Amino acid sequence: MWNGPSPQATQEDLLVGAVDTICSQLENRRYQNGSHSYEEIPDVMKKSHQKQKEAVMIIFPEMQKLEQPKLERLINLLEFPNIGLSDEAYEEIFLRTQEVTILFKAFGQL
Repeated sequence: MWNGPSPQATQEDLLVGAVDTICSQLENRRYQNGSHSYEEIPDVMKKSHQKQKEAVMIIFPEMQKLEQPKLERLINLLEFPNIGLSDEAYEEIFLRTQEVTILFKAFGQL
């Protein structure tokens, strides 16, 4: 519903697309020239369709108010205690997360 823009897109559809767009701009994506700050996003959106710009500007102030995740905490699983998983499941999740962290670091995503 976001790309196009679609004439069938409701206001809610556009707002969901706006949230996704803002999140993708905050992430480090090579095809979008890396990550962007909240301050840069309005300039990036100038190239978008009018309905997309309007939806982003509706949701943008609300998203700016949200506390951003502390990525450094996500990298260190020691801050995520086992809260009821079996030891085997917790260890598997721990090992997989370490693997993903290593891959992200290798590709410059962290």
